Amino acid sequence: VLYYLSVFFLAALFLVNGKMFATILRALIGVGFLISLLLLGLQIFVIGSICFYCMISLASSIILFFLSCQITL
Repeated sequence: VLYYLSVFFLAALFLVNGKMFATILRALIGVGFLISLLLLGLQIFVIGSICFYCMISLASSIILFFLSCQITL
């Protein structure tokens, strides 16, 4: 929840002051994307079970990641 709230507030601040917050927003989303991939690997290879809600979170992280790649300064 904190991750998504942070992304929301940084996106709102990006609309006010683009350059500074765009870099922070991209970094945060990139880290969140990598952590989601790590957790997916843990689910598949260690736990051996897939969590439906975790897949929804992963999908939203992937969408946010690709949208953040489209941010122009």
